[in-house]
Amino acid sequence: MSELPADAALLGAVADRRDPDALAKLYDAYGGIAYGLTMRIVGDPGAAEESVQEAFFNVWRNAPSYRQDRGSVRTWILSVVHNQAIDKLRRLRSKQWRDQELDAAADRLEGPDVSGEVLADLERQRISEALRTLPADQRKAIELAYFGGYTHSEIADLLRIPLGTVKGRLRLGMDKLRSLLAEPAGLEWSAE
Repeated sequence: MSELPADAALLGAVADRRDPDALAKLYDAYGGIAYGLTMRIVGDPGAAEESVQEAFFNVWRNAPSYRQDRGSVRTWILSVVHNQAIDKLRRLRSKQWRDQELDAAADRLEGPDVSGEVLADLERQRISEALRTLPADQRKAIELAYFGGYTHSEIADLLRIPLGTVKGRLRLGMDKLRSLLAEPAGLEWSAE
């Protein structure tokens, strides 16, 4: 495709008057070629579109630097597009490399969280011990409600007791558990 006679005038209008219509006409003339070139370099349609947009923004910004004695408008625009595509490819590769490095580092750092499991196990033991100290009727109501997932009405039906009794047992049992579990666990960490 040969350069249109108006290309230099259009680029001059962009450079001198910041004419957006002139840039739009240049984009219409060279946008397809720019996209094809960029797509061959970066290989990703989304990244190619983004790169072409960035390239034409650079054409807008750098239009005053165009020198007709160094080449055609077409050559200059495609040079800007090419440079932008190469920059985009480098950024994509750098991002991919960083992502791979971060994933690898996370894999190396990732290991079983033994301390979390130990603390959770100790907490379960504390709760079990506290539950064992409750009267049997309160413990049964709490176990059915919190570990069995039953509603208060379902517990009343299962135990064949009034709903108010279930609620009373739950309230008394939870108050006792709260006070028992509020006490320190009795664990002492050695500074050795």
